[in-house]
Amino acid sequence: MFFVFYTQNIVKSYFKLNNRLSNFCIYNAILHLPLKENIEYVNLYLNNLLASFFYVDTFRSVKGIQSSDPVDLSIFYMQQNVNKCLKIEDIAAQVKLSESHLSELFRNKTGSSPFDYFINLKMQEAIRLLTNKSLRIKEVAFKLGYSDQYYFTRIFTKQIGKSPASFIKTSRR
Repeated sequence: MFFVFYTQNIVKSYFKLNNRLSNFCIYNAILHLPLKENIEYVNLYLNNLLASFFYVDTFRSVKGIQSSDPVDLSIFYMQQNVNKCLKIEDIAAQVKLSESHLSELFRNKTGSSPFDYFINLKMQEAIRLLTNKSLRIKEVAFKLGYSDQYYFTRIFTKQIGKSPASFIKTSRR
């Protein structure tokens, strides 16, 4: 409970300073944490919030301010194509680097591989779609570029810790 209270205070302070209350889902989720399951939801957005402190240039590029850093460009490309099935070759070609060089730069800057980062982006979008929309799991899978809903379910369960069906049950209460 201390963690939740501490996190609430950090997020409130951050949003008051930056006047961006409506831009982040985490603010509303943290303020309304009566359900234990919301902690899992907030955990995914907390990574995004913390990354905004450490990777300011990346978040500026998402807002339309251009950067020449290949990692920032690849993250922007992934965010724009979260509904597709991208390969590391596609991302590397987009930023005009070899796959191995991009992977090395990406891991050094973000701490994860481009593939893991892209999967995390897809799972964040899946949570948003499952929570805010009345879409079926199959529809969410197809919206995120997965042609097989069972593969999507396996990935979701591995990343989130529960199946999409059980996530829907707990989040729509």
